[in-house]
Amino acid sequence: MQPTHLLIAPLVLAAFVGCAERHDPPAAKAATEPVAERRTHAETADAPAKADGAKAEAAKPSAHHVAAGPSPLEAIARLSAGNARFASGRRSRSADATDDAEERTLTAKGQHPFAAVLTCSDSRLPPELLFDQSIGDIFVVRNAGNVAEPVGEGSLEYGVEHLGVRLIVVLGHAACGAVKAVSGTEQPLPGNLAAIQRNMPGLQVYAATIAKTGKDPIPAAVARNASDQATALLRESEALRKAAEAGTIAIVPAVYDIESGLVDFLPPVDGH
Repeated sequence: MQPTHLLIAPLVLAAFVGCAERHDPPAAKAATEPVAERRTHAETADAPAKADGAKAEAAKPSAHHVAAGPSPLEAIARLSAGNARFASGRRSRSADATDDAEERTLTAKGQHPFAAVLTCSDSRLPPELLFDQSIGDIFVVRNAGNVAEPVGEGSLEYGVEHLGVRLIVVLGHAACGAVKAVSGTEQPLPGNLAAIQRNMPGLQVYAATIAKTGKDPIPAAVARNASDQATALLRESEALRKAAEAGTIAIVPAVYDIESGLVDFLPPVDGH
């Protein structure tokens, strides 16, 4: 697996230069900045229009759709910066409890997440913490093995079509129990675990091939599964596929290292 930063860092840096200050102020600045001023780009970008009543009225979204949020590159830059803070022990947004009441008040009026994350149910990777984000920042779907399945796909469709999300991250993680279970047997798993297995076709054969080389197959299988599930989102969801083909959204697989705390973003899946 090629290191993430070599694959996506140039794009992330290009976006980050333009949006890091807007999205991720230093901890000292964030501690003193009013909550309203620390909202996402999606909420602040239309401030001039809100100042002009006529423009604001004309810019209102329909009852079923909202204006698009930050671009995929901006969203990745924000997630990357937050993850860097988390991994280095410098969390700011997710560690700041002084504005909890204001955050609840703002998000009670509506949600404007800047990214969606499909990830594993494993208790060791709460997205809001490892990306150092707060209430209403990330639209999260979780299940064992971060698999693409109808309920999760419908949830992500809602995030894209009704909340303006433009980035979906499919986040696997090191030492994933679901990946280990599926990779470790050719036999059907018991009970409802079989549904997880059905959503990871070919993973056992792939892991067995890696194991024959003498290497631990699980790290490669985790990355393979994240990419497979990202591809499955496009294959199984017409709404997400059309949005990706139109360049409206990006779907990016990633892997979280539970020891270092770092997230590696893998190449985006192709919507064409």
